[in-house]
Amino acid sequence: MTSSIGPIRRPPGRPTQVQWTPEMVTVMINALVECSDRRKPHERQAVLHHGAWSEALDRVQRLTSAHISKRMLQGKFKSIKASWQAWCNFCADVEGVGDWDWDEEKSTYVNTDAEAADRYYKMRPLSRPFRHRGHENAEQLRMILRDCPDPHVYSQWQESSDYSSSDPEEGRDDNRNTMLSNYKAKRQLLMEKRIQHRELHARRKAKRFSREAALWAETAAANCSNEPNMYEKRRRDAFAVYKAEREQLLPTTWFDDDGKLISKMAIKADRTLKHNPSKLDIWMNVYGFDMKFRRTMLLKLLMETNVITKKLYEEQLGYQFGLIEEDSMSYYSSEWEYANESV
Repeated sequence: MTSSIGPIRRPPGRPTQVQWTPEMVTVMINALVECSDRRKPHERQAVLHHGAWSEALDRVQRLTSAHISKRMLQGKFKSIKASWQAWCNFCADVEGVGDWDWDEEKSTYVNTDAEAADRYYKMRPLSRPFRHRGHENAEQLRMILRDCPDPHVYSQWQESSDYSSSDPEEGRDDNRNTMLSNYKAKRQLLMEKRIQHRELHARRKAKRFSREAALWAETAAANCSNEPNMYEKRRRDAFAVYKAEREQLLPTTWFDDDGKLISKMAIKADRTLKHNPSKLDIWMNVYGFDMKFRRTMLLKLLMETNVITKKLYEEQLGYQFGLIEEDSMSYYSSEWEYANESV
């Protein structure tokens, strides 16, 4: 078809759909069967190699004038394979069960009880095409896929109830409840594993931080013996440990009662301790203890210098980090009093 400006071109779109005839399907299956017989021992895991598809494509092209690509051929075989897997599942379900018997004329299993058959096909819709006729290429596909895994792994139903149940909806509800309970159990197990992982990560982080603080203290003690101004060196090291502890205790995403960022409080705390020798000396005498005691004393220092409020200390910071309570401070009372008296 032409026009005054030249030939009219068809706009690009989907390729023309091929009408597969039973003869074309038979030729394709026979070609694949012959190629599967010529497979070498090391090729058994591969269902079909490249040469098999090329040969089957050549034979099918001789029967039609339509263009058929290798992708179309593989798509057709995939649909046939899916129906064959449904056929294998159907045979495994009804073979030797109840009133199901093999019918030579129909080449399929039939049930003399029509109501039981209706219930079965209602629960298994993929088996409905085999109610009046079996699979046409079952034997050929079994030869092609003989080295593949068991087709029953492609079962259309998982743990389903018996098809002969008087109430199909009851069995379906039981399956749904079982799947839901299994999902909840797996979800709960996953959440427990996540919590354990977070707790382990927190313990490792605290242990690593304690080792770093102890290393800083040892380094400060070693440097104090070599420098004439040991007091200033120890103060700098104590302030470095304090700053690391403060960053752990005062995240920048928290707000106080007045809506102010705690990061501003942290800056105020740094200035207060840095320019207040008495408070910094108290911190110097306690930063060698364990991390829980250090954090408790640090928060008390910040509260005494009006950096944080008592309500924030009791309701948020103390609860968040599991700090030492007032009634359990007897173990550290002598150390804390000694730290205050030594200033």
